[in-house]
Amino acid sequence: MKKIILTFLFVFSLNHCNLVDVIKSSIPEPEIEIIGLKLSKVTMTDVSLLLETSIKNPYNVTIPSSDLALDVNIEGLKLTSLKTDLGKIESKSTKNMPFQLNFKYTDLIQFYKKFPSKEFLNLQLKGNLSVPIPTKYDLAGKKSFAVPVEFTKPIPSALPDVEISNFTMISPDFTQLALDSAKGILGGVLGNKDPKNGPKIETAFDLKFLNKAASKMNLNDLKFNLELDGQKFVTASPEEIINDGKTSFVKIKTSVPILDAGSALVNIAKNKSAKYELTGISGWSFPALDEANIPFQYNKMGNLRWK
Repeated sequence: MKKIILTFLFVFSLNHCNLVDVIKSSIPEPEIEIIGLKLSKVTMTDVSLLLETSIKNPYNVTIPSSDLALDVNIEGLKLTSLKTDLGKIESKSTKNMPFQLNFKYTDLIQFYKKFPSKEFLNLQLKGNLSVPIPTKYDLAGKKSFAVPVEFTKPIPSALPDVEISNFTMISPDFTQLALDSAKGILGGVLGNKDPKNGPKIETAFDLKFLNKAASKMNLNDLKFNLELDGQKFVTASPEEIINDGKTSFVKIKTSVPILDAGSALVNIAKNKSAKYELTGISGWSFPALDEANIPFQYNKMGNLRWK
């Protein structure tokens, strides 16, 4: 009798296990798809990437929350970990979820030094999407799904900088202008009928954009504003850009008639020095990367001196 009971219990246990497996396999699972990862913005301090994902909720009820946890590695070495709540996902729907990933150069530079000749480094995302199973499906003792996530994409080794070089400012002889004023002939000298025919403050300089890491890059367009001693000096969008490997050059020339120059600019010309602030936005691209005109925003301050 005991043998019969034991046999019955054993068979029941096997059937129960099979039933549990069937129930588990019949529970629909959420899905996550990484649609793409692309550079969205580059600044002087960090780089931003846009991670585009799609989450599918197969249930007839709303998922109130779900957690996406990712390890971010570069060339197999850990950079950081990310965790975020994706929020509510409506029943029987697919939700597109974009994320901005921001990485500072102070954290990236260790990888640039470790792989100094690699123009592109493999960025790897690996982790899980944890989704609670709605109560109506909780028949097999399983409370949540852990959906694996894995994605790899090469990103450029980027460490941008911008410099002002070969700055010159040529101004009229202010002593001679003072003498002409005393003689009463200043108006003719200055060209008061047409200031463009009078003396001018002539300025020329080069803007040099460079990548201090390994990737070759091209500057595709340029909009910038240059202030000297807090005064707006040049706002321009030059069309001629010389791209040469990891460096791009832009030559700037400008002139201001003396009658149009304010006292601040005249003092700068006399002192032959000024504090500068250069701001702007340019389009960056990398020859080996199929992404054009990545916004490069910059703001740099310093001191200029010329002879």
